[in-house]
Amino acid sequence: MLSGGGMPQVFALGFFPREEDFLEHTEEQYDEYCKQQGHTDERIYALLPQDPKNQGFDDFDGLCVVTEHQKYLLLCGVELIEKICKDGHKKFDTDHEKMKFAAQYCPTEFTKGTKYEQQVDKNGNPINTKLKVVK
Repeated sequence: MLSGGGMPQVFALGFFPREEDFLEHTEEQYDEYCKQQGHTDERIYALLPQDPKNQGFDDFDGLCVVTEHQKYLLLCGVELIEKICKDGHKKFDTDHEKMKFAAQYCPTEFTKGTKYEQQVDKNGNPINTKLKVVK
């Protein structure tokens, strides 16, 4: 997982997961998870968006299952993107608008392969980025 507090994973999801979107596995689901993935001491959750506009999210097929740690990183990623937007002093109506704005301030690796991916020049430098590189 890249650093960035879960921001790359939020960009990949294409929406902001909220606490209520995570449903903890039942005992039977834990057993099945452990058979497939091996034993874990962490809680396991299915990511099931409660907001209808986020159901059937873009970049995933099937069920998205995360550990307690991954859930924490996703929620941290949302917080970081929200902070970038708040610091931008603009009004945003959707998660999509927020992610599009925040992507300009992130390393290209955070958005690579997502619909928020930044364009790069022939040398791999981001185009239209607000990210300032200090050397």
